[in-house]
Amino acid sequence: MSPSCKDGARRLGLTVWVFWLQWRVANGFAMQSGAQVRGEKNMSLMDRLNSDLTAAMRSGDQAAKLALRAVKTAIREAEVAGTEARSLSDDEILAVIAKQAKQRRDSIAEFEKGNRPDLVEKEQSELAVLEVYLPQQLEREEIVARARKVIADVGASSTRQMGLVMRPLMEELQGVADGKLVSQVVQQLLRDAPG
Repeated sequence: MSPSCKDGARRLGLTVWVFWLQWRVANGFAMQSGAQVRGEKNMSLMDRLNSDLTAAMRSGDQAAKLALRAVKTAIREAEVAGTEARSLSDDEILAVIAKQAKQRRDSIAEFEKGNRPDLVEKEQSELAVLEVYLPQQLEREEIVARARKVIADVGASSTRQMGLVMRPLMEELQGVADGKLVSQVVQQLLRDAPG
């Protein structure tokens, strides 16, 4: 085989491999590491982030690569914050990822106001990558039901008592609901409350 044929075969193989990875991403098999494929279940979240970043770099997935690099940078900053460097637990890493996702949501809102659809699309694709790692977010109806229960338990009847409701409710909904949405729901419920 001539050198040009070998290069062509190599490029064709790489192209097929990239299409295969894109197919996996499109069909819900995205970002599986070798450990997950082999069935190793005790993989830490940091290990999963590292292997997913490697997979994103190999597949050329820019959104995943940018989002995961930003998360790893934020994790590194959190690890060295304070007086002593330390490793973060999976729960702390999830909190960092949730913060990064919130930043993306805020950016999307601002870019929509500024009529920048190109940046909105970029932020949305990065947000989709981050949401893979977060627990399933509650729907508004579920938040309303839980907020009503806490309002009844606390006995709140006006917006002045919003703090009494928000503290226990946010402890209950930590990580599964956006704080801004929870605040809006509680305000509306207390405004509409008889009394």
